[in-house]
Amino acid sequence: MTIPPIAVTCLVTLILGLMIWGGFFYMMDGRRKKFFWLLLPALPLSLIVNLWVKAPLDLWVRTKFGITGGISNLQPGWYILFVLFLAPFTEELIKLVPIIIPSLRKWILKDAVWVGMFSGLGFGLGEAAYLAYGIANSPQFSRFAWYQFGGFMGERFVVFFIHAVLTAVLVTWIAKGRNNIFFGYLIAVMMHALVNSGVIIFRLGWAGEWLPSAALMICVIGAAFVFENLRKQWMQQNREIFSEQDIVYFQREV
Repeated sequence: MTIPPIAVTCLVTLILGLMIWGGFFYMMDGRRKKFFWLLLPALPLSLIVNLWVKAPLDLWVRTKFGITGGISNLQPGWYILFVLFLAPFTEELIKLVPIIIPSLRKWILKDAVWVGMFSGLGFGLGEAAYLAYGIANSPQFSRFAWYQFGGFMGERFVVFFIHAVLTAVLVTWIAKGRNNIFFGYLIAVMMHALVNSGVIIFRLGWAGEWLPSAALMICVIGAAFVFENLRKQWMQQNREIFSEQDIVYFQREV
């Protein structure tokens, strides 16, 4: 049995993503290991939402209204908007599944940022595996060596962080009370749609190949600012976590 090259690339991507992003979040949250288990319930969510929600819904709409072909200027405008918001609405909604676990309620109130960051990272890791499986089953990619999928690795590594931040935004608003859940959900949806807009615009032929990558980089920078803001708010509310730790980075004898 031959191992698809993309499987090797995906494995390397998952390991690096977990080590670097997981390690970074671990360092930022006060070195608490308990949040890592949140990765597990989030891993299969991308597979579930793609196979049993997004694909059937898109097929029903295309069949109902007689839409054929991919995204192009020939498609009605409402369908382009439907495609743009299909992933944001469905994926941000399914990310709520791990959050409804009863034992997480206390965590959400105190550590909403990290519940969201680790859960979102888990979703991103699962999404990478799902996409790699699709590539492995596409004959046109079988001629490439594993190291030739650098675009896949780079994009997924960035998207890991974006998914984490989007989920952190959602969970943070949930922690503010039930009246804020829908508002937080809409914020995450709009941010997600903004991330995907570069690819849609490119596929419509309105911009060159540079746009998806440029748009993704801009969104990463924006996500970093959002993350830093959420982190600072969390630190102000949880000063005791750091006051209880005696961490010495450098000591000079005098």
